[in-house]
Amino acid sequence: MNILKNTIIQAPPELIFQCVVDAELIPRWMDNVESIRYTSEIDPLQPVGTTFSQRVREGLFTRVYDGEVVTYEEYNRFAVRFGDKRFRFQLGYHIEAQGPETHVSYRLQSVRESTFMALAGRMVRSMAEGMARSHIHSLKQFAESRR
Repeated sequence: MNILKNTIIQAPPELIFQCVVDAELIPRWMDNVESIRYTSEIDPLQPVGTTFSQRVREGLFTRVYDGEVVTYEEYNRFAVRFGDKRFRFQLGYHIEAQGPETHVSYRLQSVRESTFMALAGRMVRSMAEGMARSHIHSLKQFAESRR
């Protein structure tokens, strides 16, 4: 599965980048994330490899997923890998200034799926598409409200 969403945000790249990397801000705009807690030291000079745990609402249930920062290019690119024994995803952002606007790409890719998840592919993809649409829209609204 590979889902790509793009948007133009009327906010500077620095502000958008802060919205996608700050564990305190993410639950304010990413509607299904309840909290994020770092489980390793954060090296501000090299955040790649930093691990975290996130609480995510899935319908009536809350699940905890472990993750790791896999890409960190300040103000430009950020990606994490997260999941559990059923699946692993990589979620990445590419942020690029274009004059007074900023172009943002949101990519959600499956890294590993259990047999069940692979068989339920159409349903999982539909849910992931909806989540991606919601997340990119919410990021746009949240970042523009903070400028």
